[in-house]
Amino acid sequence: MLRSKFYPLPKQKPSIIYQYRFFNQRTLYLFMNILVTGGAGFIGSHTVVALSEAGFTPIIVDDFSNSNHSVLRGIEKILGHKPRCYPDSCHDSEVLRRIFTEQKISGVIHFAAFKAVGESMREPLKYYDNNVGSLIV
Repeated sequence: MLRSKFYPLPKQKPSIIYQYRFFNQRTLYLFMNILVTGGAGFIGSHTVVALSEAGFTPIIVDDFSNSNHSVLRGIEKILGHKPRCYPDSCHDSEVLRRIFTEQKISGVIHFAAFKAVGESMREPLKYYDNNVGSLIV
């Protein structure tokens, strides 16, 4: 049976590293950096604040096609520090590869999507490409 004990290391700002020690004394370090696509949108920005308050380090990727840069100032005001943000599209595989390499991402929450019903009826391929295509990059 695999038993583990949870040992948080001293907080290293802006990343938090968790250390797990198993019965055989092997140590696993887990970086709790969470990529939030669309993190400057309404739901994404609230999620960024909640993740940060829960001890995670959210990393935002947002091309600001459906949001505003002022949201980042609001997040900064709430958290007391500027969130990490990449003003890029999550359709760009090279950008995502670089972010995953630099930031040691442990998880992804995908909110980068278009949501206007009327426009989605007029331009379904645009919505399909953005809302589904960005998932498979």
